[in-house]
Amino acid sequence: CSSAAKGEDRFASGDWRSAANGAPWLAGAEAAIACTTAQIVPFGSHDIIIGTVDEVHRQQPDAPLIYFDGAYAGLAPVAA
Repeated sequence: CSSAAKGEDRFASGDWRSAANGAPWLAGAEAAIACTTAQIVPFGSHDIIIGTVDEVHRQQPDAPLIYFDGAYAGLAPVAA
């Protein structure tokens, strides 16, 4: 039995906001992208959802975690 909140209850904790299209996004997330569905493509037992980006919310400073060549790494500025 899972103790994870379901339905509307999963938004009861945290600082949830609403995008212009009504999609919920978590204010503390590294990034949140609100999209409008442009196309749904059936593929095997799944559907591939293609969306048009409406809004992007991101935290500052940008410090993404990258998984590359079998290991985690960060990004560093490139000298000009």
